[in-house]
Amino acid sequence: MLEAKVTTLFIQKLSTPFYSWLSRVSMSTRKAWRGTLAVLLVGCLFQTHAFAVPVRGLYEAHIPVADQSSDARQEALNAALEQVVDRVTGTPYWRDVYSPADLVSNSQRLLEQYSYSRNDRPSDGLPWIFNAKFSGSALAQLLARQGLPVWGQSRPQTLFWIALDERGVRDVVAEPQERPMVEYLQSAARHWGLPILLPLMDLEDSATLNVSDLWGFFAGPVEAASTRYSSDAVVMARVYQDNAGRWTGRWQLRVNGQSLSQGEIEAQGQEEWAQTLMAEVASAQAKKYAITLDESAANLVKLEVTNVTSFRDYVDVSRMLQKLAPVKRVEPFFMSRDVVRFELSLNSVPEQLEEHIALQEKLRPVLGDGGQEEIGYWLYYQWGGSQ
Repeated sequence: MLEAKVTTLFIQKLSTPFYSWLSRVSMSTRKAWRGTLAVLLVGCLFQTHAFAVPVRGLYEAHIPVADQSSDARQEALNAALEQVVDRVTGTPYWRDVYSPADLVSNSQRLLEQYSYSRNDRPSDGLPWIFNAKFSGSALAQLLARQGLPVWGQSRPQTLFWIALDERGVRDVVAEPQERPMVEYLQSAARHWGLPILLPLMDLEDSATLNVSDLWGFFAGPVEAASTRYSSDAVVMARVYQDNAGRWTGRWQLRVNGQSLSQGEIEAQGQEEWAQTLMAEVASAQAKKYAITLDESAANLVKLEVTNVTSFRDYVDVSRMLQKLAPVKRVEPFFMSRDVVRFELSLNSVPEQLEEHIALQEKLRPVLGDGGQEEIGYWLYYQWGGSQ
């Protein structure tokens, strides 16, 4: 009886849009939802998620140039647009679907603003930086027309364990080191919009993982050493210079203790090897998390929020979403345990919604399961209002 009374009160207190919807459905549906809400109230069975990292500046690029002439500007604009499409799709293989020549023919239309700044590290006679920002909505629509995926700004943080053999000496590439490979990896990660971590290789890391285990691709010690970093994904790799002078290596991407993707890389230098590694890792993750948009549904978003354990949480989440500038309408359509799903109608594009949500301390981005049955643009968050 108590459970039934609590459930009835909960339903009566639901916000107007949801209550209005509930009053229009059949009695059998109403009973089913009461049962679901009872589970929400008394079950409180929590789910485990990996937390994502918001990546800023997905639609921006910064290209070194020799001067500010129109020819140099157009060349830099084309390069900037290609770099942004790399980052937004998460894969270099978009070129197999859409030719770069056709893409850059739209560069002026997609450009929102540009500026120049001094190059702090000029080299090869390139004293200026061309800064470009492209329209997220226009580019999303263009990619949708080509059937290409769009990867939002919430992305998994990936920890890279790389065993590097230089002149027969093997060690692990680490964050504090001042060596070219560290800079190459970080630069490549910025290009592809990947939030990465490199290990510290301090006493704690050295006691858990030695370079021989990493070189041998023994996953157990690598996973154990990764625990302290709380990353969403782990890459283990090894690379050496072969007799022909090429940098050759093997890599494997692991998520939740399982191998998600792996491969071999050969490159002329360490910088090319690092760029190729990041491109392959980005492509593997984009297959799981990027979404191909229906152009007609580009202003609709489905948003899942977990850890909604009370009526107060539900009201607070709903009100927060409704107050966001990009949001035109909020419609809840699913509740189960501690999960609420909303359909949001937007005044703008999903990327702007993510930017606004990123400013809300009580909503933390998490990774969805990438299920193919979930059609459309999905965002996943965990509510922290009751913590």
